[in-house]
Amino acid sequence: MRKPRLLIAVIVLVTIGVGLLVNDRLHREPVYQGRKVSYWVNQLNNGDDNAVREKAIEAMRELGPRAIPYLTIAPRREDTRLMSAGKSVYRIVAPYVSREIRNKLPRRRPHTEIVGSGAALALGKMGPKARSAVPTLLKWLDDPDSNICNSAFIALLQIGADDDQIINALLKKLKGASGFARTMLLVNPAGHYDEIDRHAVAAIPLLIYGFQSDNAYVRMRAARALGKFGTAAEQLKPELEIALGDPSLEVRTGAAIGLWRFHGRLEPTLKILNEALQSKSTRWEAVAALAEIGSPARDSLVLLVPLLQGTTPFFRANVSNAIQRIDPQTAEQIF
Repeated sequence: MRKPRLLIAVIVLVTIGVGLLVNDRLHREPVYQGRKVSYWVNQLNNGDDNAVREKAIEAMRELGPRAIPYLTIAPRREDTRLMSAGKSVYRIVAPYVSREIRNKLPRRRPHTEIVGSGAALALGKMGPKARSAVPTLLKWLDDPDSNICNSAFIALLQIGADDDQIINALLKKLKGASGFARTMLLVNPAGHYDEIDRHAVAAIPLLIYGFQSDNAYVRMRAARALGKFGTAAEQLKPELEIALGDPSLEVRTGAAIGLWRFHGRLEPTLKILNEALQSKSTRWEAVAALAEIGSPARDSLVLLVPLLQGTTPFFRANVSNAIQRIDPQTAEQIF
């Protein structure tokens, strides 16, 4: 009696083993630089090493759509709604109990929140290739974890700036937010406005919303991005003209770049950009714009060259590029 049972058990185990082997061969994980995609997804949660996390984002970008299923099925290790409630309870209780008791209260493990935000950022880096992840990102847009929500917003902008439905969802999120949450939803994506393709006219309402906000940085980034759309954003030209006289140098800088992009007008664009070069809050924008303008900005070299001293290596590299684009002969003499 034992032998038939033993035989059945062996057959079952062999069948399971063969099934696992076949499944593994048919559904092998994509590999990047000798490591499986699941390894790189986990590294998106590496809060102790930014270089490793950046490498993981690079891996996701290189693997492309093959990595999407691994990024969307497990954005984080724990439910953030439960975590959010736990954090609220902790803030209320903590001031009234001793340190010994506080240390015993259940608290979130460090760095777990980065999984979802890192996955969203990685998806955004893929651009339109990650369109299949849009339904998941739209869900993450409503996540109570601000890191995940903000990263999903940016990713959706990078993936679907040409999609009316996505832009409407982003506008709805902005209009429904308030206070600090709304500020972050404005400020963080604004750094990516210039990545929007000039043919993605669906994004214009989002940029207009940013330009009409009360945040100078967001207005600057929106104004310069709107200039890329030419006649599609023609109705904004009068507002950009008015913004040239704004009290904020940031807003004036964005308006000047936007108007130059509209019709190539050098004045007062160059005058404002020369002023912007002398302020730490606007010189990055000014350097990038002067590089874009090229040789007509030759008179700005006298202000650009000194910026090669006493600044960060990354900023100096941008200044060097601008000088090269404006006057290659002067660049040869300097470098």
